[in-house]
Amino acid sequence: MTSQILVKLKGHDVLDTAHAAYRVLDMMGVHNIHCTNGTYAYPVERTVPTTLAGFQYINDQVASPYDAFLVAVNSNQSMAGIMAAKNATAAEMSALESEDVRAAKVADALSAHFNNRPVVVLFYHEDTPTRLYEALAAANINLVSLHKWGYGTDPKAPRIEGASNFARVFGFPLPNDGKPVCHGITVREDQSGVVTVVKLQEQLGPHGKPYISSAGKVQFTVPAGLQIHQDLSALNMPAPANAPSMKP
Repeated sequence: MTSQILVKLKGHDVLDTAHAAYRVLDMMGVHNIHCTNGTYAYPVERTVPTTLAGFQYINDQVASPYDAFLVAVNSNQSMAGIMAAKNATAAEMSALESEDVRAAKVADALSAHFNNRPVVVLFYHEDTPTRLYEALAAANINLVSLHKWGYGTDPKAPRIEGASNFARVFGFPLPNDGKPVCHGITVREDQSGVVTVVKLQEQLGPHGKPYISSAGKVQFTVPAGLQIHQDLSALNMPAPANAPSMKP
């Protein structure tokens, strides 16, 4: 397999999208995936560091060398419903970026950093990704892990949608107790028996430091184009172990 495998898929519905994902992954000989999902409506300085840190933890602690990373993104249609539920103003609606722009923030960063893993981006039209995850599971894709920032982190936190489809689920508290976009409109549920909570501002990685600082900067080495999101103290550190070269 070649490096920097980035696949973006848009289906007519969740079944179409899931089957397309299965076909793409099957052609690469990949059947295990590690997922997250989100709107990615916040600016890049907020979305990219947490996305990189979350997947770096999964890379270091959970994933096998040839597993894929998958990001599910709320489509334009999905965001229309979310913005209505949040009683967004006309100005807020106008400022909302398109699904492609929002997805590119994290997809391009993940593809650059984990350049020997497949990175798959899917779009879903529903308010939550639950039906998409159910469809992926039904398509014989092994859903190894799901992680979310700011969800499932305590008994009164918003729940992590679709968690029951995954073998392992992780909740990462946001730096400085930040709140995700859908915090106020997501059902609260005690998932303490399902979700493993890891504070990446404290959890040490193989690089010898926490994964992210309280200022929201990653504390491991990243490619030059992503160093704007990196803590300056990490610039001269050895790079953490990413996936080895893919099998041919």
